[in-house]
Amino acid sequence: MYSSKDVALTVEKLLKRLEVEKDGLVLVHESDGFDPFYSKIILDGIQSHMKDGTVCVFGDCEFNSDVLVKDMVPYISNQERLVLSSGKMMQLMTLQQECIYVTHPSLMIATAGKFSRYFGRPTEMDFPYGAHSVFTDFYDLSATLILVGDVLELFEAKFAYATLDHHVIRKTACLKDKSVMTYLDIVPNYTRIHDLVFNSKLLLYEQLDGQYIYGVKYRDFIDYLKEVL
Repeated sequence: MYSSKDVALTVEKLLKRLEVEKDGLVLVHESDGFDPFYSKIILDGIQSHMKDGTVCVFGDCEFNSDVLVKDMVPYISNQERLVLSSGKMMQLMTLQQECIYVTHPSLMIATAGKFSRYFGRPTEMDFPYGAHSVFTDFYDLSATLILVGDVLELFEAKFAYATLDHHVIRKTACLKDKSVMTYLDIVPNYTRIHDLVFNSKLLLYEQLDGQYIYGVKYRDFIDYLKEVL
């Protein structure tokens, strides 16, 4: 196992390779199988680098985005939903006083930093990954996407589908305040997205004990998927 100093140096090296500014925006998406000790040090390292910027951490954005959610009423509260759809890094974010959540109930994204209140503004229910969503903000603000481990469901890729003529749309539902809210959303092919991204030369990476941390500019990530999907 690497020391905390080694992990921090590895994170800093990747951020420098990605030319992440101190006042920039970083999106962090962690896989389930990543070492929890490393998860904390990686998040600490990213936030230390981003003292004047904004960090957004993704939880499970599919947990509260299925019509079967009706079966959960009234058994899951907002707080329980947060716990059940949070990975290790997101749980650490909840301990921070300045942590704010993206408001669309199907999205599990915690934010901290200068843009966090803006990302936490009210948004439309339909198309949480569409043109009027926070993902447009991520794209326009030249965010950097950090993938901690082999992330299988790349939720943030759904923004690429929003610009395509051949995407599939469905009516679905989510829970908020123990009520069911319906909305329109894009249907992705996560397996295809994963294979396209991880088999490309798009990602920079660093290694930790056989596990990998990947990084890419979100704009490059989306533009690439627009071309190949």
